[in-house]
Amino acid sequence: MTEFICFDQINAPLRLGDGVDLSDLLLRVLPGWPFTSREGASAPPFFEIETEGANRYLCRNLITDAAPRRLDALNAVCDMVAAMSFALIDSQPEHLCLHAGAVEIGGRLVIIPNARRAGKSTLTACLARDGHPVFTDDTLPVRFDAMGRLVGRAGGISPRLRLPLPDTLDHAFRSWVAANPGPDNGQYKYLSLPDLPPSGRTAPLGAIVLLERSEAQPPSLSPVAPETAMDTLLFQNFTREVHSVDVLKLLARMTTTLPVLRLRYGEAPQAADLLAQSFNVWPDPVPSDPVLAGALARADLDTMPAIAVTAGETYRQRPDAAMADVGDALYLSDPEGGGIHRLNLVSQAIWTLLEHPISPEQIRDVLVEAFPDTNPDRIGADVTEFMAGLGAAGLIDSV
Repeated sequence: MTEFICFDQINAPLRLGDGVDLSDLLLRVLPGWPFTSREGASAPPFFEIETEGANRYLCRNLITDAAPRRLDALNAVCDMVAAMSFALIDSQPEHLCLHAGAVEIGGRLVIIPNARRAGKSTLTACLARDGHPVFTDDTLPVRFDAMGRLVGRAGGISPRLRLPLPDTLDHAFRSWVAANPGPDNGQYKYLSLPDLPPSGRTAPLGAIVLLERSEAQPPSLSPVAPETAMDTLLFQNFTREVHSVDVLKLLARMTTTLPVLRLRYGEAPQAADLLAQSFNVWPDPVPSDPVLAGALARADLDTMPAIAVTAGETYRQRPDAAMADVGDALYLSDPEGGGIHRLNLVSQAIWTLLEHPISPEQIRDVLVEAFPDTNPDRIGADVTEFMAGLGAAGLIDSV
């Protein structure tokens, strides 16, 4: 009999085909995310799992249209969990979703953006072993609450480690993982935690920590330019249908009001100790601004007024383009919400010139005068390329 698993706060269900019995495994992997089982569903499923024999399942992600995959039971649930993040933001449009871990320390969330082979999951597990609540080790929904504070949402999903663990990890941590009763299949292990925050619980954001492995020195924290964090979070944002003006507003708020630090470390347990010591007490109140409260809008990609830039014509900024200064960088968004664009210092100068009607040739002449040692033809080509990009992005009007 076909079964539909309906998760709290997600409109679309998980569909389990005849003979698929994963209820116990779902309870162990998602102990904090309530769900019910039904024989029918009022919405199309976001994911389907069909049985193909002993511990073999055909899995279809119906949100991303990825190719079907044949997996064992635990990896089938792993794939389904990844799809849940997209299903959640479809159902809860007030959230932006980031590829990041988040652990509560001292009442606020320390956000650890995803970085390849930087050890995010292991560091998160070390913090969990020390008793710090893990909101997520993979995807973090973020929004403004009613007071205009930035808050993150717990998933109620057990954190996951890749197996086997490296021999370089200390014996105490590897023993703790081995003794943990969470499910594993030899490739991954989900950690059963007694204090896992339930799905939907929120906590204010506290800091952004970028990871960098450095085996030769003890763990250390150092400040990072806010635009570096902004670029990282833009890359790790996967809510592609959210209006880019709102994405810009939220991420600029994160990177300009929260501490942004780089953690260089070799051993995860020592790094976890440093984070716990550094963020046990927060010196400043949680930033808030009631003007920022409210749901995030959806992009209007069908009405983007892209234009072709031609020589001799004059152009200016669209008056309703959104801008955000983050560190030394300026970020722009078109009013329809199609994208975010980072401007360097020279591009910022051109954007300033576009406050009033001006032609590409006039911009070229200004820059040739400002940079006399640069080939004028090179400057002209760069201006032509930049202006074409602004036109295609819907950031300028012809006058």
